[in-house]
Amino acid sequence: MRTVIMTTQKTSLNIQTSESLQLEAMAMPGQTTAPAAISLSAGANSVTVGAGVFKLVSRNAIGVSAPGGAVHILATANDKDGNWPDPQATMQALKIDNTALRSFVPADLRGL
Repeated sequence: MRTVIMTTQKTSLNIQTSESLQLEAMAMPGQTTAPAAISLSAGANSVTVGAGVFKLVSRNAIGVSAPGGAVHILATANDKDGNWPDPQATMQALKIDNTALRSFVPADLRGL
């Protein structure tokens, strides 16, 4: 599964997974160093992130929620494009273009 989480402000995320994962942050415009990944263990995880784009790559489905947070959560199988919602408003608020997002989440993302 590929899961992309877009946040426009500091947000608490609840992530439920059956495997150990890395929550990777996309470098934002103007950042000179790559952001550090956050290690998640199997089970319930609670992390706080700033505004940005984050991804999880997993073998199994995961659960992501952000109580009260302004987020877009997009998910699909690794080998499928899926039915991606329209994240354009979030991308504009974060000043991210489609090319940058496609390089962060490599795959056939026609729906983005």
